[in-house]
Amino acid sequence: MAQKGRYTELPNKIGLYSTSRGSFIKNDNDVVLSFPFKDTVLEAGMSKEDVGRDERFLHQELDTKDIDTLEEPKVLTDFRYVDKDGERPLTASSDVSFFDDDGNLTQNLLIKGNNLLALYTLREKLAGKVKFIYIDPPYNTRTDANTFAYNNNFNHSSWLTFMRNRLEVAKELLTEDGMIFIDIDHYELFYLGVLADEIFGFENRIGVLAVVNNLGGRFNKFFSQAHENKIVYAKNAEKAEIKELVLDNSDRFQLEDELGRYKRRALQRSGDGSLREDRPTMFYPIFYNPDTQDITTSKPSSDGYVEILPIDTNGVERRWRWGKAMVEEKWQTEIEARKVDSEYRLFTKDRMKGEKPKTVWFKPEYSGASGTGSLKDLLGEKAFSYPKAVALVKDSIQISTEPNDIVLDFFGGSGTTAQAVMAQNAEDGGSRKFILIEQMNYVNNVTFKRLENAIKKYYGDTSFVYFELKKYNQEYLDAIMEATSIKELEDLYVDMRNNAFLKFWFDRAEFEKDENFRNKDLDGRKQALADILDENQLYLNYADMNDTRHTVSADEKALTDKFYGENEN
Repeated sequence: MAQKGRYTELPNKIGLYSTSRGSFIKNDNDVVLSFPFKDTVLEAGMSKEDVGRDERFLHQELDTKDIDTLEEPKVLTDFRYVDKDGERPLTASSDVSFFDDDGNLTQNLLIKGNNLLALYTLREKLAGKVKFIYIDPPYNTRTDANTFAYNNNFNHSSWLTFMRNRLEVAKELLTEDGMIFIDIDHYELFYLGVLADEIFGFENRIGVLAVVNNLGGRFNKFFSQAHENKIVYAKNAEKAEIKELVLDNSDRFQLEDELGRYKRRALQRSGDGSLREDRPTMFYPIFYNPDTQDITTSKPSSDGYVEILPIDTNGVERRWRWGKAMVEEKWQTEIEARKVDSEYRLFTKDRMKGEKPKTVWFKPEYSGASGTGSLKDLLGEKAFSYPKAVALVKDSIQISTEPNDIVLDFFGGSGTTAQAVMAQNAEDGGSRKFILIEQMNYVNNVTFKRLENAIKKYYGDTSFVYFELKKYNQEYLDAIMEATSIKELEDLYVDMRNNAFLKFWFDRAEFEKDENFRNKDLDGRKQALADILDENQLYLNYADMNDTRHTVSADEKALTDKFYGENEN
């Protein structure tokens, strides 16, 4: 690489590599995806400061200390609690807990900060505890589009490194029966699939789905693009389970018992083919005891039973929907008797319908217009490009989780995943917890506001805690970008020289006598100062929280300790 002291051992090309042969191959049973800089970590701030700069690669062998530092949990700041009454700041004296005595997460979380560093921060408390991960990463479309305000134009190998780093730590967070759903279009589908095969194991790839999100299709030179892809991996396919997808969860299913929601349907048939003469064997008496609520098709030997025949109110002899064997098998859970106009009638429980999910997903509610409409409903305007549809994420959650599971999205975007968790909980009475990570500044006026308004408008029994990773070098980077004069930058450099974390190769004497630097204009100096900051120290490590060089408030210390479970009374 161009930077002093940084290089990668891997060949400067992309291909399938045989670990057994030690070379690139065409066919082999032991194959991984090899690409430039694969043996590095790409922190990737994904912000405007990245554009035009060398990506932030840290070599795992040369910079072991840097890598270890990067993976350490961070100090947390700007704690806020949000419920139906709005937001309020959290302080050291706030009665809030993040985990119960058994280490179970008790709060929904919205976290602002670099998502790789935030994942490592969560690893401290949540390794092996997240049941379901849903991500919609930047697609690397090789166009000029700047999707989601990210630097969406990573070159191919950088994007693969970026994804590999995050998927590796995400896997550590999953439960043994956990799953990850990754949305992606066709540009990186095949490479991402091989990369994920390597990380999760090809035997744990449990689905490659097509989601129809634009039935009319988007213009393309060859084919109109009508769908995106969703690749699904289990941490351990032998332990994972995909449930039936509920197809009809409408308001028609108002009743509920211990087995779920249902509506009543008459056991006596009506309409065509419903007469006794159509199926004579389905005309028989059923006996019901109003006191014990027992049902039987055999004539009882004791008193108290009422005989019920499939005869309608006009005296027409009809037939039952079920035969005797089915009635005897199902009556305790699937049949109800009710008094209608002084006579007892029998009803089956018509439950919400589900089916094994297919590899093609299509509902009108999955469209891009639906995603935009849901967000506009809560924010009053189109404040985000291409938000995912709530129904799409909600259905993914429904088939993959149980009511008490944790759902993680580390490309939080506009907050669709959090709203989908709230919606699924409202539907089945669950208490799933969501964790969203987002590093872009729109987290405050889009993501945060969306969740706050969703709670006020629809999900009043839900709350969440917001916090940020506390900046260190990032504060200097922000100040550099906001400076308006050479004098500001000169003063800032003195502060950086004395207090900031600078790159290991930085040579102060060489830097200060560099004529090229002194001849640069304001923007050139900004770039030069940004380049000497150690991006691995953009945020303050928890281990350094009590160092007197750093300004950490008593509230920040108390709440950070509480999150990590330290110094709790």
